[in-house]
Amino acid sequence: LQAIRTVFAALAQKEEPKASSTVIRVAGGWVRDKILGLESKDIDIALDNIHIDDFVAAVRRLKHPLVENVAQNENRELRTVMITICGEQVEFVNLRTSGFGIPDVPPELPSGALDPWIDAHLRDLTINALFYNVNESKIEDWTGNGVSDIKQKILRTPIKAEDSWRADP
Repeated sequence: LQAIRTVFAALAQKEEPKASSTVIRVAGGWVRDKILGLESKDIDIALDNIHIDDFVAAVRRLKHPLVENVAQNENRELRTVMITICGEQVEFVNLRTSGFGIPDVPPELPSGALDPWIDAHLRDLTINALFYNVNESKIEDWTGNGVSDIKQKILRTPIKAEDSWRADP
């Protein structure tokens, strides 16, 4: 994760828009695997405040020596980019912001917390809806059940199962 921090710091120094305020979140399986004490090469970074196309353009302009390759993918629903950083493939994607079956957003959520909350509730299972906030070095469990479900070996969807499977098949 240090190499990823280094690339974002370099983007911020080049005065790339929004790079200095981006919350770097590792999403899903990597977080689950770390909690379970397993190694994981599945590093997915969810971007909260910069469109994936703008991020790709900024990384390409940067020409940082740690960045070895940038390959944009056209996914059916999610636009992603695979960037090789120090020999490791890291997938970048924007946080999901809409979908069906999402309950009303609790009014007590602070400003700026909506995107990860919505993204987490659009994932298939609570154990895959966890984030590791690299900026703050902490796990974020926006569903409130992910960490405990891992420890109790429970598979649960963050919203009604039929809506969850449609949102994240």
